[in-house]
Amino acid sequence: MPQHSALWGLAFLALVFAPGAEALVCGANEYLHYNTAGTPVLTCTSCPDQMTNPAGVAGGYGDSADPRMSVKVAAKDSGHLLTYCNVPAGNYLSASTTAISPGASLSCTVVAPLDKTTSVEQVISYGDSFITVADSASARLISQNARCYMQSKCAADQYLSTPTTADSVLRTIVSCTACPSGMTAVAGSSLPTQTTLGTAMAQDAAGSTALVIATFCNVKAGSYLSSSTSSILIGAAGDCTNTAPFDKTTSVEQVIVADITVADSDSARLASQNARCYMQSKCAADQYLSTPTTANDVLRTIVSCTACPSGMTAVAGSSQPTQTTLGTAMAQNAASSTALVISTFCNVPSGSYLSTAVSTTSVGASTPCPDSYSTTRSLATSISPALGSASVAAQIEWVQCLVEPISGGPTGPAGPTGPAGASGTAGTAGAAGTAGAAGAGGAAGAASPAAPLSTLSAAILGAVVPAVLILV
Repeated sequence: MPQHSALWGLAFLALVFAPGAEALVCGANEYLHYNTAGTPVLTCTSCPDQMTNPAGVAGGYGDSADPRMSVKVAAKDSGHLLTYCNVPAGNYLSASTTAISPGASLSCTVVAPLDKTTSVEQVISYGDSFITVADSASARLISQNARCYMQSKCAADQYLSTPTTADSVLRTIVSCTACPSGMTAVAGSSLPTQTTLGTAMAQDAAGSTALVIATFCNVKAGSYLSSSTSSILIGAAGDCTNTAPFDKTTSVEQVIVADITVADSDSARLASQNARCYMQSKCAADQYLSTPTTANDVLRTIVSCTACPSGMTAVAGSSQPTQTTLGTAMAQNAASSTALVISTFCNVPSGSYLSTAVSTTSVGASTPCPDSYSTTRSLATSISPALGSASVAAQIEWVQCLVEPISGGPTGPAGPTGPAGASGTAGTAGAAGTAGAAGAGGAAGAASPAAPLSTLSAAILGAVVPAVLILV
C-alpha cells in the first residue's frame, strides 16, 4: 500500500474513533445520525412508525467507520442524518425528508379506491434529492396518489378499471373486473408498477379525464384479438377455430400493454385472425405445413400436414419458432395473389446431404452419403428459407459428405490375457476360543488308620512347648 494511503487510513480512523464520534453499526430499522445537543455524537435511532431500514454491516452500510462515509462523518453536522429509512410496500411518504429528518409514513388506506391498488417499497438513500411533502391534506393526498396507485391488487384474470365518465367522485371508484372470454391476466402483484396511474386518477378526481382501463388483459394462446383495446376499451378475443385451416395452425399468447386497433368489420377481424392464428404450426414431428399449389379464392381454407420425405426430419410444430409472415402469405393466397405451398420445412440429418433444392413450392429431398465416405460424414442441415421468396440450393455430394472427419477406425481385436495379479495379503488372526466346561468332582478318599499314641503325643508336644516358651 502506498505511504500516503496508509497515512490517510490512520488519519481517518483517528477521526472516526475520536471522542464524541465513536464508530457505530446500527441495527435493523434504525438510522445513523449526529445528536443535536452538545458535542456531536453519532447515534442510532429507531425509524419512525411504518418505516424500515436494513441492519448495518460492519465496514459497510450503516457503519460510521465505512470509508465511503468518511466525508459525511467528518462534517459532524449537528443533527444531520447519515442513513435514512425506507417507506415499505403498502405505505406512502406523508412528511418530507430533510437533512435532519427521515420523514414519516402512512398506510395506504384499504377503502375505495385503495382497496384495489397499493404501493411498492420506496427506498430513500443519503444523497438523494430530498422529498418534499407540504404539511397539508392536499399535499399528502398527492403523495398518496403518486404511490398508492402504483400496484394493482386485482386477482389473476382481472383488469383494473374506473367508470367511463369523469366526475368529482371518480377517484373513489376503481374496480377489478373479470377479463373477457379468451383473455387472461396475471395477478396485479406480478404486474409492473404503474407510474402514471396516480396522476391520471388525480385528473379524474378533477373531472378532466375519463380513464377506464388501468391494466389490460392478454389474448390467450389459441385465440386472437377481435376488437380494439384502448384507454377506454378492454377489447375482446375470438377463438382460432378448430376447423380448416385452423385445425393445422394456432396462435400464441398476445401480451397487451397499449392500444391495438381492430376496425369493427368482418374483414378487419379476419385480418386479425390471419395475423395471429397462423403463427404456430400444429403438425406432428417429421411433418411439414403446406397449402395447395394453385391460388384460388378458397385457398385460405386448405392447409395440410404432410410427412417429410424419407431421410428428412422436422420437430413438432409446437416446438418451432412462431410464424410472423405466414398469416400475410395466407391472406395473399385468399386473394389469389400468391400460391404459397411450403410453410414449414424439413431438415437434413447428419450423414445425408440435400440432393433436391428447397423452395416455397418444394420441400426438397435428401440422400445418405455413400459408403465410400467411410472416414467422413456430413453435418445436419437446418432448412428455413424466407416464406414466399428464398430457396435453398441442392448440396454437392462430395463437398457436404467430406465436411466432418469420423474419429477412430473400426474396433480392433481383443488384446491378450493379462498376467495374474499379485497374491493377496494374509488374513487377520481368528478370535480366541471360549473356555471349556468344568471337570467332574473326584471320588472321596479312603479313611486313614488311627495314628499311634507316640505320634499323637509328639504332635501335642510340638504345639504346646513353643507356646509355653513364648509365655515364659
